[in-house]
Amino acid sequence: KKYVEFVTLVVSENEGVKFDFDIPFWAHDIVEVDGKTKPVYAHVIDNANRAFVMSYRDTAEQIVDIAKEELVYAKNNNKTIALGVEMTSNEGDKVSFQEESKQVLYSEISKLDELVDIDYVLSVHHIKTWESLKEE
Repeated sequence: KKYVEFVTLVVSENEGVKFDFDIPFWAHDIVEVDGKTKPVYAHVIDNANRAFVMSYRDTAEQIVDIAKEELVYAKNNNKTIALGVEMTSNEGDKVSFQEESKQVLYSEISKLDELVDIDYVLSVHHIKTWESLKEE
């Protein structure tokens, strides 16, 4: 809740400045802010120009699946969403593309357009590890 209140405060006090926020895909706690009760991700999306969902998985289907509620909310509220992909992780081989090649990464992200029915952007975390992915 404090995170959402911070987001709301920062945005409301800085009108005219564009804000993008990162949110983890699991930010589904229901909280009340300014008398409105909804999931954390909804409060953040409401207050951001764009929300970057850390949808860290290594297949297009899983990337979309873990961000589906955020995607639906963004679509219904005319907001831009960014899907994040992770290049390296110590949380298992399904979270990042570190075990795969750049070719696999590009193949998976090329499938996103068929799976996502709103305008979205792609966010890569992070550039140095992307550069070090194997080529084949």
